[in-house]
Amino acid sequence: GVVRYSTVRKFKGMESPAVIVYNVSGTIEKDDPLFYVASTRPKISLTILATQDAMLSISRLLAG
Repeated sequence: GVVRYSTVRKFKGMESPAVIVYNVSGTIEKDDPLFYVASTRPKISLTILATQDAMLSISRLLAG
């Protein structure tokens, strides 16, 4: 296995079995293109390391 790392912008169009998104802060909006790209790249596992405010807004997005 190979460990790759990249910015979200450069990861567009690629997939990986596992993705770790770190340093997420602030409020994540419903149509945030960078968060969408970051969260739709993993095939199996997505891990998000974020501030409490960011996690609250992500939770609200997922709840619909």
